[in-house]
Amino acid sequence: MLAGLALRLCTLQDADALQHACYPHAARESVRQMLARTASAMQHGRGVGLVACLDDQIVGFGQITFWARVAEIGDLIVAEPQRGRGIGTALIQHLIALGAAQRNMIEIGAAGSNPRALALYQRLGFRLDRTLLLDLGQGLESVHYLSLHVLKDPESSL
Repeated sequence: MLAGLALRLCTLQDADALQHACYPHAARESVRQMLARTASAMQHGRGVGLVACLDDQIVGFGQITFWARVAEIGDLIVAEPQRGRGIGTALIQHLIALGAAQRNMIEIGAAGSNPRALALYQRLGFRLDRTLLLDLGQGLESVHYLSLHVLKDPESSL
């Protein structure tokens, strides 16, 4: 793992730093609402949200949600100046480990306009499962859903 990189559970207090580092064009309230949903999921055992900190500065975020049959990694983001340094890989690998404690299948989605994310997910073992046309805020675009089968680890816990 990258020197100085730490992953920890997110909190509502991370909203301003996360908005500044990763969502500079989003309204702060939108980031706060996302973290509030994540906090609720964590409180009810339906998911986990992580922030990536490099030298104590937030540089990334990702979460995993536990659905009936699958765990879904979502809202994965790394601050633009920090991309390509292994931060996204570290987040995904940690989220996979958390998901493997709960479900046998993990899913992740990649917008068709983000081939770099698609390549990363495939490099980490995810395989294309299906493609849907979804409106991600700028009209319809292809979203590729990839899945990874894992062995559920009964010894692991969140």
